[in-house]
Amino acid sequence: MLTTPCKIITGATLILKKDNNILLFKRNIPGKIAYGFFALPGDTVEHHETVKQAACREAEEEIGVRIIESDLSIVHMLRLREKYDEATNQTNQILLLYFVEASHWKGEPTNLEPQKHSELGWFEINDLPKNIFALNLLALDDIKKGNFYGEHGWNNAQ
Repeated sequence: MLTTPCKIITGATLILKKDNNILLFKRNIPGKIAYGFFALPGDTVEHHETVKQAACREAEEEIGVRIIESDLSIVHMLRLREKYDEATNQTNQILLLYFVEASHWKGEPTNLEPQKHSELGWFEINDLPKNIFALNLLALDDIKKGNFYGEHGWNNAQ
């Protein structure tokens, strides 16, 4: 069978914890990932960046906090089949999401992109909003269980 290479996109997702709470915001761009759901800050890693550099950049751009790379730990990786062609039985796009936890940061988190996020708040880790982005919830559950790696979307029934 002839296979074609698939596109791989890398994302950095930031976890800020304060006591037993994590920071989430509600995404509000129709048609974009996680629209209407609470989600962890983060976005795509740019071509010139490492995962930790992207997490630092996103922290500053989205929530106005400064983080240095040495204060970050990669705590989970989620491999997601984003686009699958049933006709050819081929995966066309994979998303590798790195979940990066900050041990320290400077500044108070603020919603710097109100056009993208309608709310920003701290939520108790064991009492998260019902409308949390499913992929973030999968990763947070895996992290609680001590699982560093997870996959989603490889069974067409998922």
